[in-house]
Amino acid sequence: MKEIAPPFPEPLRKPRTAVIPSRIAHALKLMVDEGKPIHLAAQASGVSTHIVREAFAKPHVLEYVRKRRQMLLASVNARNIQRLAEIRDAADNMPAVNSVLALERMAGDATSTPGGSLSHSPGVTIVINSGQSDERQPVKTTIDLTANPPDPDDRP
Repeated sequence: MKEIAPPFPEPLRKPRTAVIPSRIAHALKLMVDEGKPIHLAAQASGVSTHIVREAFAKPHVLEYVRKRRQMLLASVNARNIQRLAEIRDAADNMPAVNSVLALERMAGDATSTPGGSLSHSPGVTIVINSGQSDERQPVKTTIDLTANPPDPDDRP
């Protein structure tokens, strides 16, 4: 028996890609690249603050902001090695070294999973750190809550 093709085949459609309107994209660029607060970025882009806030609820907008942040971080970190060499040869510049290290840590966090090196799984996860760090740990006070035995004289 001969197979009959359906009378109207399903058209091949490309999935719609979510588009960010140009004014909202401009506001997001101002926020990420120039560090402007949301209300100033919205005002400079000609949209209301409410519209920009509503855009943050959409996954494609969050992905766009995440990619912009990664691009900015990569461009800022591009000169860190030369800057560390300059600091090494100069006087005491520990704040500058600490800021370079913080930027490098941010770059590492941006490329890793949202939870760091931990994987996500359902349930409760308890992470036990070794506690070996350069910082001194504060002394913790223990309070003993054991009850004293009752006095024989206090009986009615």
